[in-house]
Amino acid sequence: MRAISCLLILACPAFGQAGFLMSGSVPGDGFTVEYRTRIEPASDVHDVHLEGGTAGWRRYLYHPRERKYFGYDVLVQPQDGEYRLSLLPLSANPEELGLPRGAWTQVPLPGSAAPQTVRAGETVAVDLLVNPFTSQRVVDYLRIRRSEPREVYSVEGAARDFTVEDAPLRLIEPRLQVNGETLQATANMTGGVSGAAVRFYVPGKGRLVLTLAPNQALGFRRAGEIRGSTLTFTAGPDVYSIECNGRIAPGEAAYHLYVHHDPAYQPKAPAPPGVFAVDAANRAALLVRR
Repeated sequence: MRAISCLLILACPAFGQAGFLMSGSVPGDGFTVEYRTRIEPASDVHDVHLEGGTAGWRRYLYHPRERKYFGYDVLVQPQDGEYRLSLLPLSANPEELGLPRGAWTQVPLPGSAAPQTVRAGETVAVDLLVNPFTSQRVVDYLRIRRSEPREVYSVEGAARDFTVEDAPLRLIEPRLQVNGETLQATANMTGGVSGAAVRFYVPGKGRLVLTLAPNQALGFRRAGEIRGSTLTFTAGPDVYSIECNGRIAPGEAAYHLYVHHDPAYQPKAPAPPGVFAVDAANRAALLVRR
């Protein structure tokens, strides 16, 4: 992680309870700049009285009661597969940022940071604000992500309410450990899988179907948790851990994981020892009954 020091002192109430404050992204030509704003260290005191967002390539925050605002312009220049990232003084006025009408005072940054070259996926930490009484900071974490080609889908039929059974699991480049031993994915596992239910076949352990929905009628039981890019569960005497490239389930919370285990299951083409196979479907029943 790279850090850019842009410390400010602004009189405001003690910083708030959850460390996460806000997040967003700005699309570019072939890439996206994502920001995630946190309070560090987090504490259970008062709510943060800061709001903000982006206006084009301008990142801004403001204090509604004190009528003060601050931020920076983002300049990204692709260079030979990398990106030259520059953070410049905020160039927009309150009206251009869409702030409520009235008098505002801009709190300037103490100086612009030197441009730096970063790779896609690297994180840059930007210290925005420090509370002189608690030494807590408001920090922006910036990450540049290469944009994938846009995919457009159409869906037929009548609309219905969203349910937990519709929530997809995304296992990108999964790394599976069973009782601490790492297994290799089959050769046809190109990148990852996505679906409301995910099925693993592990030699000697049988079939394991994972989902966010309880599905008691199909024999699922609550057996583990999903936390960000990692899921863990138990099946029989065994402990399973899967680490992926990116978030597995949608949303910011940790979730219960439900598992259907068929230890006697044998596929038509079993994987060799030390290798696991994985696939997915949009309904758990499709993976349990076939």
